[in-house]
Amino acid sequence: MLGRHDTCQVVLDDALVSRRHALLSFDGTRVTIEDLGSVNGVLLNARRIRSAEVVKNGDQVKLGNQPITVCLGEALEARPGRNRAGAQTLARTTLADRRPDEEESTVVREGEALETLVLVVEKVLAMGRGSEAERILRKSLDSLLLHVRAGEFPEAETLEVGALYALRIAEAVQKAEWVDYVVALYDARGQLFPASIVERLYAVVRLVGGLNLEALRGYIAHQQARTAVLGPAERFLLRRVEGLEQLAGLR
Repeated sequence: MLGRHDTCQVVLDDALVSRRHALLSFDGTRVTIEDLGSVNGVLLNARRIRSAEVVKNGDQVKLGNQPITVCLGEALEARPGRNRAGAQTLARTTLADRRPDEEESTVVREGEALETLVLVVEKVLAMGRGSEAERILRKSLDSLLLHVRAGEFPEAETLEVGALYALRIAEAVQKAEWVDYVVALYDARGQLFPASIVERLYAVVRLVGGLNLEALRGYIAHQQARTAVLGPAERFLLRRVEGLEQLAGLR
């Protein structure tokens, strides 16, 4: 079930999507999609469906403003990294599995998968189930860091979303490893934390002890080496980051 209602297996945050919009079914041999009487309909390969229809690998489905690419198991395993997939599939795809011309599109898919998962994680965190949120996001976040360390360039927004939810998990499960993850993520990218991440770091570091201080000091040193190319706002942020070292040392 796909739609805006909390009871759907896939919840889509889109005003053009009905509460219970569409049903995906698998009978053991084929996958079908059916419009459940939605207001705006279901488009299959840009054509509005009127009854349940079979979907094939690579088909394009659209619900409201939400484009969905159908990825069936056998075809996906035969062509790793070629289609959009969930975070677990992306996490299984190693850098060696991909051809060079696929790497940029894989990073884009990584961001799309992460954005999809955080809709679920938001609900899980609201119910106080931090360990479940950690389980849902771990593979996707680990995969994101792998791509950055390999020299790939995800959008700044994807990096920020990954870091933000890593810190939310750190707060929920009281694990310093997710703070260390954020440091490693931005150090690998060679970028200064954005203001939103700095503020969140201050809140989380006050609650969570056991941070890897050496890694934090190394990150700060790398950013201090870039001081000459930083603007006034970035220099202010860097001073805030420097203050994190002292705060972490008090834990």
